[in-house]
Amino acid sequence: MSKLYSNLFCISAMILWAASFPAKDILLKIWDPLFLYAFGLVIASLLTLGIWFFFEGIKEIRKFPWIKALIIGGIGFGVGGSFFIFAQSLSSAVTVAIAAAFMPIFATVIEIIMDGRSLNVRFIIGVFISILGGLVMTLGSDGGGYNALGLLIALPAVILFAWASRQITKSLSGFSNLAQGSISILGAGLAISIPYFALNNGIDMGQILTSLDIYQVLCILIFAATGISISQVLWIKGVSQLGIAMASIHMNSAPFYVMLFVFLLGGSWIWVQFWALILVVIGVLLTQIENSKFIRI
Repeated sequence: MSKLYSNLFCISAMILWAASFPAKDILLKIWDPLFLYAFGLVIASLLTLGIWFFFEGIKEIRKFPWIKALIIGGIGFGVGGSFFIFAQSLSSAVTVAIAAAFMPIFATVIEIIMDGRSLNVRFIIGVFISILGGLVMTLGSDGGGYNALGLLIALPAVILFAWASRQITKSLSGFSNLAQGSISILGAGLAISIPYFALNNGIDMGQILTSLDIYQVLCILIFAATGISISQVLWIKGVSQLGIAMASIHMNSAPFYVMLFVFLLGGSWIWVQFWALILVVIGVLLTQIENSKFIRI
């Protein structure tokens, strides 16, 4: 039952992350990618820190190892997230989704190196079935083609994101997932927003904020709350229980959820993405079947 809940956390994180893609695409048409990410991180940091303080209080916040967590969050989610959003700005969400499809490979290598994970044939087959499903799902979308340069930029982001997800849960295992998620977002926010706004001190935030219409305000709130804040905490929760290799397989389901939200907004239903989702589900099941009758490597 615990694995079921762990998978539900990962699925929920992917759904919320996907919900931010249409909003992010709209904002990328009017804002610089790094500004959008820095601005979104500032809002997300305030939101998650407020929730953390409300539920766990000032004592938990004071005893948290801030420096270590800020470094992990800054490198993994700050720098990595910047690569992600810049890659998306070069073409569309398709580029990011293709890169994210390969996260299970990088995540598995990380667990082999850092945790001594042993592999079996079933797990390997499950990973590659999920990647196949993710690629079919992504390339079968009507969200535009991918950009080769954007793909090269997004791949390091995938590695950093996988590393940070594993690191924040392993090295800070004595703290709650809410604390881990909150501080990783804050680390990302400081790593990106401070250098960006320092190098662009001519930005008139007052003018930017007053020029926003209600639709754009809604988009930035969706991006910050669902694409960064809440999805990050749920993702950390799932990773802490499943491990980054198994959790990362859920990344391949994100294009389906993006298509689903676009469909709800008036877009078209794409059946190939639905059938590709079935492949991802099969991959998830194969990697999580618990028995020892398969050949280990």
